Amino acid sequence: MKEPQAPRTFDKHLYRHRYLVEKRRQMMQAWADYLFSVVAA
Repeated sequence: MKEPQAPRTFDKHLYRHRYLVEKRRQMMQAWADYLFSVVAA
């Protein structure tokens, strides 16, 4: 019995999701650094 194609598509989706989460996390980090510099100044 052959393996269905679903896992590969799911992996691609998971990879994209992880990429978006990492991108958002970096954005939040930059935003937090900016706010901190403004408050500290």
